[in-house]
Amino acid sequence: MEIVASFILKLILCCLPAVSLEYSKALSSLVELTAETLFLVVILAPIFEEMVFRFLIMGGINKLCPFIYANIIQAVLFGLYHHNLVQSVYAFIIGLYIGYIKKLFGNVVYCILFHMSLNFVGLFIDNMYANMSEMFIRIAFVISMAALGGITYLMKNRCEKL
Repeated sequence: MEIVASFILKLILCCLPAVSLEYSKALSSLVELTAETLFLVVILAPIFEEMVFRFLIMGGINKLCPFIYANIIQAVLFGLYHHNLVQSVYAFIIGLYIGYIKKLFGNVVYCILFHMSLNFVGLFIDNMYANMSEMFIRIAFVISMAALGGITYLMKNRCEKL
């Protein structure tokens, strides 16, 4: 999922160099991987964000309207919460998927765990891309899309059996 979103954002940033510079400045504080950064980004942020966006916002809206609308609204708000174009696009896409996880499992704990794993991988993804060829990135993108589809299918089948 991380590679898919990063690939899409790389395409967007090629067309918007000013946004790319702003995004790089915003992430410069995360370059240094300290225990504090890991705690804030991998533990605290996912717990807080999932409780607010998937549990409170999506849960509340879903009482008033169908899941599809509740999921889109919470994903838009989740994107806007991230305060810059690059992270907003990424967070919107991820927010839709995590909202689907919440619907499938009915429990925000799975959302928190998924979000934690994304943030953990996200801390290291830029360093990974610096050492990859363009062809390898495209292959990783295709494999990631297939894996994401497979995981979603397995999750859906598991929930149908419950």
